[in-house]
Formats: sequence, C-alpha cells, structure tokens
Amino acid sequence: MPPSPLDVILTSGDPLFFGLGRLLLTELPAEWLTFHPHLSSVQLAFSRIKLP
Repeated sequence: MPPSPLDVILTSGDPLFFGLGRLLLTELPAEWLTFHPHLSSVQLAFSRIKLP
C-alpha cells in the first residue's frame, strides 16, 4: 500500500549524502519519495567561519 500524501519524514542536512534518504530508496519505490535537501550543520558552520 503506498503511503498517503500526509506521510512526512524530517531529517537534517542532505538526506541523500549518508542520510536517511538512501535507506528509504532501498526500502520504498523512488516514485513514492520526494526529497527537499538542505545544508548540513557542518556546511553551515564552515560557511559562517568562511572556510571552504
């Protein structure tokens, strides 16, 4: 049974880079999933102190 449109999983950072998104892609069909990646806390910290 496909998930309802109200099912939401919230994680921090980029979900496809060592995140929960990779696990979800192995367990669920890709057409059931939508990802909205964001910067990780480490990326934001390095950006704030102006390091690449």
